[in-house]
Formats: sequence, C-alpha cells, structure tokens
Amino acid sequence: MKYRLLLFYAVMLLFFGFRATAQTNGERPKIGVVLSGGGAKGFAHIGVLKVIEEAGIPIDYIGGTSMGGIIGGLYAIGYSPDTIEAMIREQNWDAVLKDELSRNEITMVEKNLDGKYFFSLPFRNKKISLPEGMVSGQAVYDLLSYFASAELGKQDFLKFPTPFLCIATDIET
Repeated sequence: MKYRLLLFYAVMLLFFGFRATAQTNGERPKIGVVLSGGGAKGFAHIGVLKVIEEAGIPIDYIGGTSMGGIIGGLYAIGYSPDTIEAMIREQNWDAVLKDELSRNEITMVEKNLDGKYFFSLPFRNKKISLPEGMVSGQAVYDLLSYFASAELGKQDFLKFPTPFLCIATDIET
C-alpha cells in the first residue's frame, strides 16, 4: 500500500509538472523516464510504465540500468507494458539466471569438471581476474536477442521508436 501511494504521488507530480510547463511556453516539454536496477524488484518498472501510460503522459525518452535497462529497452523498441509483463511471466527465471548449459550441450571434459569446484575465477592475460558479473549473462543475452530481433541491426539506440539510453559500469575499473 505504501508503494502504491508513493507511485501515485510520483505520477501526480510528474503530471502536474508537465501541465504547468506546457501552459507557460505553449509547447509540450519532452519527458524522459529513467528506470533503476534492482534485479527482480526491477519488474516493478512495468507497473510504473502502465500508470504513466494510463495517465496519458507521453514518454519521449527512456533510459535505465541493469533490470531497468532491460525493461526500458523492451519498451523503447515498441513493446507495451502489458506485453513486457506477459513475456516476463512466461520465463523460467531460475534457468535464465543460472546461465547453465544442459548436460547434453557440453563436452565430455567439461562434464568431468562440472560441479567439481564451488566457484571458479577467470584467467585474463595469464592472470587471475574477477568475474565480469554475478551471472555471465549468456542466457539473458539470448533471451533479449530473441525479443529484440526486429531492432538488432541498429547501432544507435536513439533511433529506436522511443529513444533509449542504457547505463553500465565496469566494477573492476
């Protein structure tokens, strides 16, 4: 209940700020939405997008990081919040986030090593280094490539139906 009230106030603030600016100079201001990270909590962004659309507030730009980047990216290429919600509900997230290949997709040598060690660290330039993330991301990449295949050739996110910005950080540097 607390989050719904907070969401309501945020949308009202955005809506009334939009109306006040539009009335002062006669033209509609550009509206950008930025979605934060937060793993599975990031799925709440779908509800935010639904409320913004229901309020009739147009989104001219969208951006995000981590899960907010995924939700924002899907919205930017033209998926509606309802469609994004349906896609998310259909996924087996345990399998996607484990990022493991099935046993029939790995070599015999890898099968012998599979599950032998608690964790492993990657080697780069003959040195032990930190992993690039909690999950290597191949299954997430495959999933997003499938849903974003219509826009896959575009190199400029600003040319999506809704211009999109995505933010990332290299934790090592």
